[in-house]
Amino acid sequence: MALPQIALPAGYRWRALTSDDQRLVTELDTWAFPTGHAHDDLDATPSPLTWERAVAIEADGADGLVAMHASYPFGQFPVPGAELPTAGLTWVGVHPQHRRRGLLTAMVDLHLARSAERGEPLSALFAAEAAIYGRFGYGHAADDLRLDIPRGAALRDVPGAERHTVRVEVASRERHGELVDRLHRAAGATPSGDGLVSTGPAGSRARPRSCRPSSGTTPRSIAAAGSRAASSSSSSTACPAAT
Repeated sequence: MALPQIALPAGYRWRALTSDDQRLVTELDTWAFPTGHAHDDLDATPSPLTWERAVAIEADGADGLVAMHASYPFGQFPVPGAELPTAGLTWVGVHPQHRRRGLLTAMVDLHLARSAERGEPLSALFAAEAAIYGRFGYGHAADDLRLDIPRGAALRDVPGAERHTVRVEVASRERHGELVDRLHRAAGATPSGDGLVSTGPAGSRARPRSCRPSSGTTPRSIAAAGSRAASSSSSSTACPAAT
């Protein structure tokens, strides 16, 4: 798909990414989301990116990439009363030296334009900084609840717990893929829309990222594709991409 004509500031240009750009993506990613992982370790972990949906920005006089974004194809995304194709915005990052120049705005404009061209009427994301995305038409759709249980916490009995056992295993697509798929579909069918289903590439392992551990809730956001002024609606994606 040719990139829509979305303007960039003088000295900047779009670049479609491929899997050959993995090291450039890693270098930019560690500027945008600092991590203690070595570049070689990150590159050795299979990338979950859908490369034909990944786009970067280059700048005159700059080595490597200065910004990028991508999206995941969610073919059956549950919304009230239906399922709709949805673009899961992810991997949004701008090099610190090139921020506050309109690059993020241009990338979101490009993302929404491409989503509309693909027939994806919705865009969803887990917002690392939720306050940023409201001006692009995204709105709070659901909460991601995370709890830190301290050592020695008192646990209460749950009726029926004696019928179950717990086993901690390394995730395997062969052993657990059908179970995860079934749970996601069941969760997405509930009125609250707690789950989402992807018809894009599956089974790739997420690479280490510096997603901040937290307690409490993290807003999820969604927007209609095609215009940054679109109204907001239902649920969203996972801690990247994205973002």
